[in-house]
Amino acid sequence: LGIFYTASVPVSLLTKYSTNEQRKISSSGVAENIERQLRKKRVDDIANYLQTDDSIIPNSVIINFENNDDEDLFIVKKVEENLFSFEVDETKTEMFIQVIDGQHRIGAYRKLEVAGNDLSNTRITCSIFIDLPEPIQAYIFATVNFNQKPVDKSFALELFNHYFASFEDTKSLSPFPLSVKIARNINFDSKENELYKKIIIKEAVYETDTAFKISLNTFSKGICLLFSKAPKKDNERMVLDKVSREDLEDDRTPLRKFYLKDQDKISIDLSKATPQE
Repeated sequence: LGIFYTASVPVSLLTKYSTNEQRKISSSGVAENIERQLRKKRVDDIANYLQTDDSIIPNSVIINFENNDDEDLFIVKKVEENLFSFEVDETKTEMFIQVIDGQHRIGAYRKLEVAGNDLSNTRITCSIFIDLPEPIQAYIFATVNFNQKPVDKSFALELFNHYFASFEDTKSLSPFPLSVKIARNINFDSKENELYKKIIIKEAVYETDTAFKISLNTFSKGICLLFSKAPKKDNERMVLDKVSREDLEDDRTPLRKFYLKDQDKISIDLSKATPQE
């Protein structure tokens, strides 16, 4: 496919010079452009995530630099062996960056920029092709997205729990992370517990010989409903608005009052209580 460069690129450069030309197919079947439709909800979710203290964008955005035939919009200079620098003429107004993969991430940064956030010191990793023909761009996009396999949600939650376990206390946990912690405690509590090792974490290895099984994701969602009607809204208020639990509304779910008062041990004990006949 040719040479490409990996670089740390200022977000302001991407929001200023990149295009998002969506795939269009005429009634006669003639197609142009490669980008999928930009989903507003996806952009909003990423923008909200980027405003959290622990946000990170580890995967590179894949872009194509396209030079104008008459003038150099950018110049590539060799610094040393396998090290290059890019110089961009920012007096130009022509769009020269085509986004191959990562338009929702750039869209999220653009939304933050429009809202007045200072992104002058923000950079993200990009894989940069130069003057790549559109059919090859389409091939790269299709290859990257077709071959991706989503991580099992229960396994991802298990890893999130590994992170949250490092917290000294659970007061800062929003409802769903806390429900994962509770579900995991129930799963590995003791052999006398009727749910012992019956909550399954796919792609993780541990012994279980039970016929009854339920995924960590499904069980955690059920636990979460005991103390939150709107866990996503609660999370946004705690993470973005920096409010404490006690400042959240009482939605009158069964264990809400214990959650608001940071009485998580009571929630854990009640969640794993064995029903009595």
